[in-house]
Amino acid sequence: MPAIPAVPAHQLAALLQSELDRWGIPGAVAGVLACGEAVVCASGVASLATGEPVNGSTPFRVASITKPITATLAALLAHEGLLDLDAPVRRQLPDLRLADEQAQETVTLRQLLAHLSGLECEPAHDMSVHSAGAGALGELIGTYGALGQLTPPGEIWSYCNTGYWLAGHAIARAAGMTFEQVAHDLLLDPLGMAGSGFVHDGVPPTGAALGHTPRRPGHPAHDVIAGYRFPRSRVPSGGLVSTVPDLLRLASLHLDSPDLAALRDPVTAAVGTRWGTGWSLELLDATVVAAHSGSYGGFQTQLVLVPAHRVAVAVLTNSGRGSALVRTVVEWALAAVCNLRRPEPVPVTVDPAQFEGVYHAQGLTVEIRADGSRLRATQRVRLASGNELTPPPLLGVAVTADRFAVLEGEARGAQFDFPGPGRVRFGSRLALRAGS
Repeated sequence: MPAIPAVPAHQLAALLQSELDRWGIPGAVAGVLACGEAVVCASGVASLATGEPVNGSTPFRVASITKPITATLAALLAHEGLLDLDAPVRRQLPDLRLADEQAQETVTLRQLLAHLSGLECEPAHDMSVHSAGAGALGELIGTYGALGQLTPPGEIWSYCNTGYWLAGHAIARAAGMTFEQVAHDLLLDPLGMAGSGFVHDGVPPTGAALGHTPRRPGHPAHDVIAGYRFPRSRVPSGGLVSTVPDLLRLASLHLDSPDLAALRDPVTAAVGTRWGTGWSLELLDATVVAAHSGSYGGFQTQLVLVPAHRVAVAVLTNSGRGSALVRTVVEWALAAVCNLRRPEPVPVTVDPAQFEGVYHAQGLTVEIRADGSRLRATQRVRLASGNELTPPPLLGVAVTADRFAVLEGEARGAQFDFPGPGRVRFGSRLALRAGS
C-alpha cells in the first residue's frame, strides 16, 4: 500500500469555507479517513432560518448514498444464503408482475443494484398515495405492472430508482422484517452509526440540517426547504439521514471487508465510467475510486472510497448547488492524500447536429440543441407535486464520439452521452428521442 500522508486539516477547513463563500452554500461537512484516522471539518449553518451552525456530527439527508447501503444489505444477506444476487429476483418475489414478461422472469438482484434492469427510473403516479406503514414497499411494488420497460435487463446502464425499491422489497422479504429494520440490525447498529436513520414522516431529526435551494438558478442567495417530505416507499433508494463520521464508519467496513470487495467488481459501462454493484467506479492512474453521490430536496452529497490507499472521503452539503463544492473537495482530497488527479478531458471534433432533438423519460424532458461545436442541453423535471423544475442548461463539449462533458462553471464534471441512435443518458437517466 502506498505511503499515505497525514490529512492537512487546516487546508481542508480553509477549502471548505472558501467553497461555501464562492457558491453561497449555507453549510457543509467534509471528512477524510486515512490510516484509520478520521479528520472532519464543518462550516456554515444548518438552516438559514435559524442560523444554527453545523458541526462535525450534524445529520444531513444523504439521498442516494442510501443505495450503497441497500447493496451492502443485499451482499450481507447473500453471504448468509438468504439471497442470490445473480438469480432472477422473482424467485424471492414470486408475486412480482412487470409489464414485460421476459424482464419479469429474468431480471436479477444484481441487475437492479447495478442499474441494468431496463426499468423506468420513476413511476408515472405520485408516490405519496402509498401508505406510510410497514407495507409501503409492497404496496408500491404491486403497481410495477404499469411501469415502463425501456430496454431488456442487462442491455444498457441507466440510473434507476425503481430498481432499488424492488431490491429493497426483496431484502425485506428475505429477512422477514421491514427494510429499515434490516438496515439497523445488520449495518447501522453494529457499526455504531448512532446518528443515522431513515426519515419518511417529513420531520427532520433534532439538530439536522435543512435543505436549501437557490433563489434563482446560479444565484448564491438561497431559500430554506421546510421539512423532510419523503414517501416511505422511496426509502431504499434515498431515505437515509446520516453524518460524516457515520459514513466514514460505513466506508471503513467496505475497506476492511473482503466479502464486500466484490461489490466493487465492474459489472457494466456507464456514462464515462464503470459501475459495480451499488458503486460507480473510476480509474485514476490505474487506481480504482468507488463512489456514490446523492441529490434530493436541497442536499448534495458524496461518499468516496480509495481501497488501494485505504482512504475514504465524505462530503455533505445542504444546498441544491452543492455539487460544485463536493467535486472540489473530493478532488483536493484525492490529490492531497492519495496523489491522484483526474485528467482534464480532451475535446474531440464531432458534428453536434446529429444529436439534436427532444428526448423523454418518465418525469424528464431533455432538449438537445447544437451551440456552435458544443451541445446545449436543457432539462425539465416534473416533481411529485406536479410542479416542473428547470435547472440551468448544460453546455457540453464532445470528449468522445458520443459523450459530452461540461468543462467549467458550477456544473463542471457533468457528463451526458448518446448510447445508440435516438437515446441520451442525461443525469445518468436514459431518455428516448421523440419520433425515434
